[in-house]
Amino acid sequence: MKYGIVWFFSIYTLMVCFFQVSGSDDLVIYFPMDGKSSNEAFQNQLGNRINIIMHGNPEWEPSGGFDGKGAFQFNGKEDISLGEHFPLRSSYTKMARIYWTGNDGDNGGNNIISGDENNKGHAFWCPKLYGNRLSAGHNSKWNIVQDKSPLQPKKWYLVALTFDYPSGEMVLYKDAVEVSKAIVQPADRDVNDPTISIGSFGHKSGWMFQGKIDDVRIYNRALSADEIKAIFSGKDDLANKLRTEMKKPGLLSQGYVVWESNRTGQWELYRANLDGSGFRQLTNLAKIYQIPYDSYLRPRISPDGKTILFGYGKSKAPVEVWTIPSDGGEPKKLTVGNPLNWSPDGKIIYFVRDSQVWKYEFNTGKESILYQRQVPVDGRDGNMVGDISPDLKAAVFRSPEANEYFVFDKGETIKTTGGCEPSFSSDGKYMYWVQGPKDFRIWDIQNNKEWQLLGTPPYERWNYTYFPQVSWNNLWLVFGASPDQHDHNTSDYEIFIQELRNWQPVGKPIRISNDPKTDRWGFLWIGN
Repeated sequence: MKYGIVWFFSIYTLMVCFFQVSGSDDLVIYFPMDGKSSNEAFQNQLGNRINIIMHGNPEWEPSGGFDGKGAFQFNGKEDISLGEHFPLRSSYTKMARIYWTGNDGDNGGNNIISGDENNKGHAFWCPKLYGNRLSAGHNSKWNIVQDKSPLQPKKWYLVALTFDYPSGEMVLYKDAVEVSKAIVQPADRDVNDPTISIGSFGHKSGWMFQGKIDDVRIYNRALSADEIKAIFSGKDDLANKLRTEMKKPGLLSQGYVVWESNRTGQWELYRANLDGSGFRQLTNLAKIYQIPYDSYLRPRISPDGKTILFGYGKSKAPVEVWTIPSDGGEPKKLTVGNPLNWSPDGKIIYFVRDSQVWKYEFNTGKESILYQRQVPVDGRDGNMVGDISPDLKAAVFRSPEANEYFVFDKGETIKTTGGCEPSFSSDGKYMYWVQGPKDFRIWDIQNNKEWQLLGTPPYERWNYTYFPQVSWNNLWLVFGASPDQHDHNTSDYEIFIQELRNWQPVGKPIRISNDPKTDRWGFLWIGN
C-alpha cells in the first residue's frame, strides 16, 4: 500500500487492562464497543496492557451496533491504533462486525484490522481496488484470500480471518461461512508490523474504513469454524461473561503494579492500576542527576500502598535510598545505601551500607545500625539484589559469588545457590530466586525443601524470565520476560503476572506492559 493523506483531528490516548477470565486465555484484544459512555466503550476489555490511540474523532453511537448496543462510526479519515508496539506473532484470528456505508475511505482502502508495513505486514480489508471484496494477506500480497462477492452496503457482517502459522493455512469467513482459503508460503508467514490498527493501514498511511465497526476481537491462535459459528450466533456471550467474572471475589479488582522502564532513555518508574485506569510515568529522575543512572531502581511498595521505595543515585557512585508517593509527586532522597525492604508495619526501611544492615525510621528520619557485623555485600552497587526476612533473623543477597542466605545470629551464610535475584516471601517462610533464564526456584526454609516455582511460561516467545516478585498474599508472581534475550538493560523485557496456588502456577501469565524497551522489576500491591 502506498502512503496517502493522513488526517489529524484529535488524538486521544488510553492505557487499559482487564484480567483474563476462564475460557478466554487465547483472546488478547476485545473491543465490544459497549458501555455507558464513549470512554467506557473505548476500552480493551481483555488481555494485554496496550497503548490505545484514537486518531480523528470516530463517533460512538450508543445504540448503533449490530446488537443495538454501541459501535464506532468511521468517516474514512479516522482510526484506532493499538499502540506502537503490539505486533501479531505466529497464529492469529482477527474478527469484527462491520457495516460498510457503500462509500470508500481514504485512498479507497477500507481496512478493517491491519498493520502498517508493506514488508512483513498484514492486512484485512475490503478495498475499492478489489471491488470491495473482503480480502486479506501478508507481505504486500494483500489478497492471498479473497471473497468472490463484494460486500453489500448498509448491512452488518461478521468478518473473520484465521491464520495457522505452522501449516500456513489462512481462512476467510463472512457471517461464519468460509468464503476463501489458501496456504501462505513460508516466506510470507512472519508478520512483524509495529502496530495493529482498527479502520486503517496505520494512521500515517491511511487507506481508512468508512462505516461502523463493532465487537473487535484478536486471538493468538486460529479459531475453528465451529468457534466462529458460535460467536456469530451469539452463543459465546463473551461480554456478559466478562462482566460476571470481573465481579467475582478474589480477582484483582483493587491494586496496582509499579515497574521500571528505560523507554524514555532514562530509568523511570511507571504505574498502572489493576482496573485498567491510571497508567502514568511516576518519576522524572533525569532532572535530578543529569548523567543517567545505570543500575536497578527495583521498586518496593509500602504495606499500606501509599509509598514506593527504590534505589537511585549518581552514575558510578554508591546507590541511595529514595521514596516517592505511590500516586506520584516529588521523589525524596532519604539516605545513602542499598534498599532491602519495608518492615511489615511500613514504619521502617532496611538497607545495606558499608557491609552493615541499617534501619531508617520512615516517620522521624532517624537511622541506626541494625546489624553491626559484616554481611557479604557492601551495598554500594545498585544492581546488588537483596532482601531481609520480616522477623529480622536473616537476609538474602546476591554477592559477587552466589545467592547467599545469611543468618544474623550465626554471622554466616548457611545456604548458597546459583543464579541471582533472591527474595523472601512476605511471611519469611520461603526464599525464591532466578536459577536460570527459564527457571525460578523456591526454598521452604523450615522444611528444607526446594522446587521449581516457574519454568518456561506458556506465552508465545516471551520465555526468558527474570525479576521475580511475589505478592504479599503469595497468590501472584510478577516477573519480566523477553523473547530469548538476556541483557537486562537492552532486551525487550515485558512485565507479566502469574497466578499462584500452593506455590505452583495456575493458568497462563497475564501480560501487563508492552514496549520495545526494557520493562523490569515489577511490584504488585493488592488492597486488603
